[in-house]
Amino acid sequence: MSTILITLLLAQIGASTHTTPVVQFDRPIISVTGKGIAVSSAVATDYRLVLFSEVYAEQESEARESADLIKREISKTVRALGASEGNVMFTNVNVHEPIESDPYYRIEQDIEVALDNIQNIHRIRQAFQTLEGVEIGSLTPVISGTSSYGPAIENARRDAIKNAKEEAQALAREMNVVLGEPIYVAEDIQYPTFTGYEAPVETEVVVLVTIFFEMIYKK
Repeated sequence: MSTILITLLLAQIGASTHTTPVVQFDRPIISVTGKGIAVSSAVATDYRLVLFSEVYAEQESEARESADLIKREISKTVRALGASEGNVMFTNVNVHEPIESDPYYRIEQDIEVALDNIQNIHRIRQAFQTLEGVEIGSLTPVISGTSSYGPAIENARRDAIKNAKEEAQALAREMNVVLGEPIYVAEDIQYPTFTGYEAPVETEVVVLVTIFFEMIYKK
């Protein structure tokens, strides 16, 4: 078996976390990674809202009554916004008994709300911001992957493959070798992530395509 010679060229990767896969071959190869970027007009209408609530009282019964009141107010707000109570899920409840440095019963609640077909996210945010004893932990847009981003992925993939081929050909010329057939192809799709309240109208989809070409020495 001949010695494996792998020449790596990370084409236009920038700050991406993508890494070239470790694959063993019994022939010399040239490995390149091409990058393609395409703009997608996918717009979020579904959101996941995470709320946090904390109440306290000298008596446990009073604290629980306050916690239940907040639950009812959240459910009432959700119904007023046109959603169902079934979209509200209380994911975590912690009860802290009084201690020497804190003489109150404290009840903490984490609440997750699924909001679908939202046209005005600012109205949603304002509705929950006015609830006493409730804080917004996060409000994250939800966009399905392949269904919404399909056209952008195709465009980015096309550019990534084109860039990879051009880089491989340039590298082969510089090394005075002949570029053979592709013997391995891998793809990495990087979907947009959202951290704000509102998804932007246009987002970028990044596709990285890694291709291993056989490297043929000139006679």
